[in-house]
Amino acid sequence: MVGFGKSLAKEGAKSNIKVNVVAPGAGSAMTATVMPEEMVKKWKPEYVAPTIAFLCHEDVPCTGCVFESGGAWMAQVKYTRAYGHFFDPDEEITPEDVKAKWAEITDFSNATDPELDDVSPQLKQIMGSKL
Repeated sequence: MVGFGKSLAKEGAKSNIKVNVVAPGAGSAMTATVMPEEMVKKWKPEYVAPTIAFLCHEDVPCTGCVFESGGAWMAQVKYTRAYGHFFDPDEEITPEDVKAKWAEITDFSNATDPELDDVSPQLKQIMGSKL
């Protein structure tokens, strides 16, 4: 959903249409199976509605953003990308290769911000001078 929302935001920008994604949280029959009863009662769906209404307004200051909203709380969510490992695209990559490089694939010590990178450094490396 996040990727779809971000794609819609890029396409919509051409027509001044803003698109954001909300991960809502609310007390329901489903959440009652995993949340304490008191919490379910306090996490009213009505608390998510103002977030949705504001994000639908033409004055919303962002597009392509992700938010969590629930229990009278709202926050923007961002994510980071581990630098990862570059495999040789001319060689077969096996599950064993992935396992062998797992620590590097999941190492966030040199993380990048996909929100700021139009094209990731990794993609540039794969494509070379074609970008």
